[in-house]
Amino acid sequence: MKAKVTLGLLIIGSTTLISCEELLNSEAKTVDTIAPTISLNTTDSTILEAGSAFIDPGATVNDDIDVSKQVIGTGEIDTRTIGFYTITYHASDVAGNKAQSVDRIFQVVDTTDPIVELNGESHEIIFINDAYTDQSLMISDNVLTPTTIVLTGEVNTQVQGKYQLTYTVTDASNNQTIIHRTVDVKEDLPPELILNGDQSIEVLQGEEFSDLGASALDEKDGNLSVNTQDNIDIYVSGEYQQTYSVTDSANQTTIVTRAVTIIDNPFITTWKTDNTGFSEDNQIRLPVNLEDYPEGYDYHVDWGDGHSDQNITEAITHTYDVAGTYQISITGKYPHFYQSPNGTAYLDIEKLLSVDQWGGNLWLSMALSFYNAQNMQLSALDSPVLLSVSDMTAMFASASVFDSDISNWDVSNITSMNSLFSNA
Repeated sequence: MKAKVTLGLLIIGSTTLISCEELLNSEAKTVDTIAPTISLNTTDSTILEAGSAFIDPGATVNDDIDVSKQVIGTGEIDTRTIGFYTITYHASDVAGNKAQSVDRIFQVVDTTDPIVELNGESHEIIFINDAYTDQSLMISDNVLTPTTIVLTGEVNTQVQGKYQLTYTVTDASNNQTIIHRTVDVKEDLPPELILNGDQSIEVLQGEEFSDLGASALDEKDGNLSVNTQDNIDIYVSGEYQQTYSVTDSANQTTIVTRAVTIIDNPFITTWKTDNTGFSEDNQIRLPVNLEDYPEGYDYHVDWGDGHSDQNITEAITHTYDVAGTYQISITGKYPHFYQSPNGTAYLDIEKLLSVDQWGGNLWLSMALSFYNAQNMQLSALDSPVLLSVSDMTAMFASASVFDSDISNWDVSNITSMNSLFSNA
C-alpha cells in the first residue's frame, strides 16, 4: 500500500512563496564569507650573508573551504647589496575572500673579508739600482661596493736588504684582509761558473778527447752561455789548459780553468843493433823526411838503455854501450818514418825487428815507411793514427817476413796504396 505524504509551508510575515523543491536545494548550499589565513613557514634565519644564494622559505595558506589555493610572495632581494628587504605574501580563495597579507623582513649583511691575491710573487728578488715597480693586487668581494687599499712599507733599491710591503684591504662593511710581500734587494754578483767533471784530467796521446764543458748560472740573468778556449793537441804529449769564461749583463766576467795532461802514448819498435845496416853494430839510426816535412819533426826518444834525447828535429844515431836488441820509444812530432830506397836511411831498416805499438803519434805519410824491412814483424795490438795520411805507397814493399792483419786500420783518407805489399 502506498503512503501519501503532503508537505506544507507556513510563511509568516512574508508574501513570498517557494516550493518544497527550492527549499530542499537551498539547504545544500553554503555561503563562503570567511577569508583564508596566511602563516609564515619557519626559517633558521632572516639574516643573509652578502653574496649567498637566497631561497624563499615561503608561507602556508589555510581556508575552511578552498584548500587548493597557494600563497603568493612579492618583493625582491639583492644579496649583492646590504640592507633590509621585505617579502609580502598574498592569498585569496575562490569566493574572492582575500587573506590579510603577511610580511617577512630579511636583512643582507656583509661579514666576509675581501679575497686578496698578490700580482706576481710574494717573494721578489731585485738587484741594487734596479727599478722596482709594485705589481699591486687582485681583489674580489661579495658586495658591489668599493674597497680601499692601504700600502705600508717601501723598497730602497740602493741599499741591500729585505723589505716588507703590507697591503691592508678594507671593504664598505669594514671587513679587512692583510697580505704581505717581501722584496729582496741583492748585490749583483758575478756569475757562477762550474766545471763539468774534474778540474784536472789526463788523456792518452792520440785518443779521442771530448770537452766536458762547464755550466754558468747568474742570479740575475739565469743560465748564460760559456765561452771555451784551448790549444790542446791530443797527438802531442804535455800540459795544456782549457779556459772557460762567462760574462753577465753587468759586464762581470768569471773565468775558470781545467788542466789537461796528454800522457805519452809512444810509437814503440824493437831493433837489433848488429843486424846488417848503415850504422855501426852498436848503433841505431832513426830516419826522417826533411824534404817533405822540413819543420815537421820535434820528437823525443827513449833508447831503451837508460838514455834519451829530447826535441830532436832531424835524423839521429844512437850508440849503445853493448850491441844487442833494444826497444825504442818515440813521442812528440814524428810525422814520417821514412826509408828512402836511394838514401842512407834505407840501409838501417834490416835492424828493425818489430813494431810493438803504434801509440798516439799523428802520422802524415806512410809511403816507403817499412820498405825492405826484411826482419820486421807487426806485434802491435793497436792501429796507427792515419787521419792525416793519404799515401801508403810501398809501405811494406819487400818486407819479406811481414804477414800481419791490418784489416782493422782506418784507411778512409788513403788515396794511394800502390805497391803496398809488393814483394812482401
